[in-house]
Amino acid sequence: MDHLAPETLRLLGHIAEQQVVILVDGGSTQNFVQEHLVHSLGLPTWTTPSLKVMVGNGHQLHCHLLCEAIPVCVQDVTFSINLHILTLCGANVVLGMQWLKSLGHVLTDYNALSMKFFSGGQIIEL
Repeated sequence: MDHLAPETLRLLGHIAEQQVVILVDGGSTQNFVQEHLVHSLGLPTWTTPSLKVMVGNGHQLHCHLLCEAIPVCVQDVTFSINLHILTLCGANVVLGMQWLKSLGHVLTDYNALSMKFFSGGQIIEL
């Protein structure tokens, strides 16, 4: 599995029966979903105040739409996640610090490309 940066993990998941590539990125403050995926799945959107997003090439993009409480399933675990809509390349979904902080304590092993945390009284390993 190729790696973009040492603080990222790549996972496969599902949104509404559609397989998605998920990038868990500790360097991203928010969660994002590809704009074309939102349209193809017909996900409901909400207008938000403009959010400036700096992407890897140093450019700033403006995000003003949000999908709230979207069920994202990863390895039989479903998370309800707010996703800002952005034109992304590579991954369908980026889960950043907004999501990671919601998990509580997370043990990440970048050698094994895995993460562990407690949810619902059990250890979840992705």
